[in-house]
Amino acid sequence: MNRKLLIVEDNPRMRQMIRAVVADLAAPITECEGGEEVCACYAARRPDWVLMDVELPGLDGIAATRALLAAEPATRVLIVTGYDDADFRCDTCSANVRMITPEETAALAQVTVRTICRWVEAEELRFAEHLKARSSSACIH
Repeated sequence: MNRKLLIVEDNPRMRQMIRAVVADLAAPITECEGGEEVCACYAARRPDWVLMDVELPGLDGIAATRALLAAEPATRVLIVTGYDDADFRCDTCSANVRMITPEETAALAQVTVRTICRWVEAEELRFAEHLKARSSSACIH
């Protein structure tokens, strides 16, 4: 069953990769770039899950999660990060959210590697087609 998803990530390439990884699991997928946008995006789309980056411009992911949970207590947020120190774990626990740790990320990577490879192959194909079209138009006599 597909779930509505909100991806909160400031890096467009990471958003694109996350979208590719979860495309078979979620629809529709909404994206926002910063912590300040989260509450408005959530209210407009009412996703089942929020995948939250930590390092965001302005309002960081932990503060954005706290603000979202204050406004929408039933929100399900998953922090996606490579951080895994004790202070960070305390921050995520105090924000009442689930975090994917680096170890869990490694386990998930094993599961999602085929999806990521398909995405990379599709990107390479699109790029090759773009180069071919570009070189064809440049060679018109």
